[in-house]
Amino acid sequence: GDEGYGQQQPAWMMIDGDELGLGMLLEQDAGTSLAMAMEAKPTSGISRSEVVVTVRRLGRGSCVDVRVPKDCKIFELRTALAEYVGRPELMEVKLLRKNSEPTKFRPYSTDDPGYASIKDGDDLGPTRTVFVMKADLDPVPGSPADQALRALL
Repeated sequence: GDEGYGQQQPAWMMIDGDELGLGMLLEQDAGTSLAMAMEAKPTSGISRSEVVVTVRRLGRGSCVDVRVPKDCKIFELRTALAEYVGRPELMEVKLLRKNSEPTKFRPYSTDDPGYASIKDGDDLGPTRTVFVMKADLDPVPGSPADQALRALL
């Protein structure tokens, strides 16, 4: 039968955020939009509900572009990054943003120097560039990022 009583209701899920220091979370199931963004071919057009976030390594200049839903959380960006380049160790890396970049609460740029860490439970908001330190962003052979690079050659 139809448990939704004929209505398209959003699905909700419980997330154990203890590992990230967030406690138990109840949120709409964003897994479908995250999965769709991650499964999309890199050469396919980006949908209106998606954004591309550039992840740069400080000091080395290497970077990778990751496609995620516009309304994702930082831990979802981290998950997409780790899966895209095939490096599970990126699940442990700290993501940073430039202090001068616009934020959800300050929609304009400033002259503030330095970087600030981003909490896993934070919304992506207007952030389109994040930084990592001491992390390898080079795609593992066979990863989706590696396949995308090979398709360009």
